[in-house]
Amino acid sequence: MLTQESKRKEEYKRLIIGGSAMLEEAFIKLSKGNTFFGGDEIGYIDVVMGCYLGWFKFFGIILGFDVIDEAINPRLAQWGKSMWAHEAIKTVIPSDEVYMNFFKMLLGFLPVPMPLNVSA
Repeated sequence: MLTQESKRKEEYKRLIIGGSAMLEEAFIKLSKGNTFFGGDEIGYIDVVMGCYLGWFKFFGIILGFDVIDEAINPRLAQWGKSMWAHEAIKTVIPSDEVYMNFFKMLLGFLPVPMPLNVSA
């Protein structure tokens, strides 16, 4: 993710987009046309996957592209919006600043310092 090599960055981008396409397919299959994975209300899978929403958004900032792109993953993008807007969820997803601080802390554990030219 932090590589400076453009070829590797493109390879990782392709893998991430491929993964989000698989997640889109899973959502379509499991949701059966409903708002959430399990139906019209948030269920277990929504909570588990919802834990990654903030990270998806944050990594989009770091990587320079949307991990869940509305053009590629329209149903998954709508699910994400529904999750962020839900009363039970919107107050517990950390801010971008919290993710950035945590990420910078993780970078401090790397054996070689990595440049981070991102402001969130």
